[in-house]
Amino acid sequence: MSSGQRAGELAVSLKRAWVKHRGLVSRALSNPAKRNFLASVTTAADRPVGAIVTSLETRGEAAALEVAFDCKGRRTVHIIVYALKFERTSVAQALD
Repeated sequence: MSSGQRAGELAVSLKRAWVKHRGLVSRALSNPAKRNFLASVTTAADRPVGAIVTSLETRGEAAALEVAFDCKGRRTVHIIVYALKFERTSVAQALD
C-alpha cells in the first residue's frame, strides 16, 4: 500500500471519527466504497485524476489531512480533517 493510498484511507477514517464524535451521520462516509474510491484516486498512476493529499504531521503522526483535486487550474477540497487527539491544539483551531 502506498503512502498516498494510506493517506486517502486515513482521511476517511479520521473524518468518520470526527462525524461520530459530533453525533452526526454521514451516509457517504458510512459507505465502504468511499474509502476504496479515495484510496484508488489518491494513487492513480495509469489515469491520474489530479488528487492531492496534504498532510500535517507531528512526531511521525498525521495531525491533519486534506484531500483535494486539481482540474483546469482550479483546486477543489474534498475532505479536510484533523485527528481528534489534536482537537484542542492550534491545528484544529485553524481548520474549524
